[in-house]
Amino acid sequence: MCTSGLTPARRPAEAVARLGQVPRPAPLLLILMALAAAGCGAERRGSPDSRVKEGAPSKAFVFPKVGMRFKAPVGNALRAAKKPGVFKIFLGEPVISAFAYRRREQVPKRRSELSAARRRLVGAVKERSRDYRLERSRITKVAAAPAIELLGSQTIARGRLRIRSLHVFKGRGEYVLELLAPKGEYDRANRVVFTPLLRSLKLTGKVDEPKKKAAGSKKKQKKRAEKGR
Repeated sequence: MCTSGLTPARRPAEAVARLGQVPRPAPLLLILMALAAAGCGAERRGSPDSRVKEGAPSKAFVFPKVGMRFKAPVGNALRAAKKPGVFKIFLGEPVISAFAYRRREQVPKRRSELSAARRRLVGAVKERSRDYRLERSRITKVAAAPAIELLGSQTIARGRLRIRSLHVFKGRGEYVLELLAPKGEYDRANRVVFTPLLRSLKLTGKVDEPKKKAAGSKKKQKKRAEKGR
């Protein structure tokens, strides 16, 4: 199951291990639901044109508004995503999705803080999906920054998916990467696409604040509407 953040309203969309709070839902949930609706698994198998070939050239991608850049052999399969999403990559069966959050509170840095965040994240994931099976969770480093990794599997559209979720903490930002593929394809996808992407990943921790509507804009619109009557 995906882990990109659980909001206070418990939307099945984003899941972030927030320090001192229960993690928000999981962006992975949205991905899994989209895959199920599209018939991921048996229906999507056998699409050789979308598979990344061994030794395929990498392409550079830069997302300055969230302080992220990397290289990956994914051709034109990458699509920008709506905030807090950064991008989505559909390579037939393997899928990569990224999210970026600007944190108001201090992100976990110390081992004890990361351990507490990991426990909350694992608990939130298990609460969200009884079908999800956690294989392991650990504290690690990604892009030279502290991170929490969950590796597990879940059945979608009669197919078992292996899912690797990474929560990376840098500066005032929290980055979530979801990498998933059918169990039989996971090792190849990990070797050919996931690992090269993660090795080249660079993060600044500078995530732009979401744009806020100008104060009083609704009142101005109301006044204009009244004048036009």
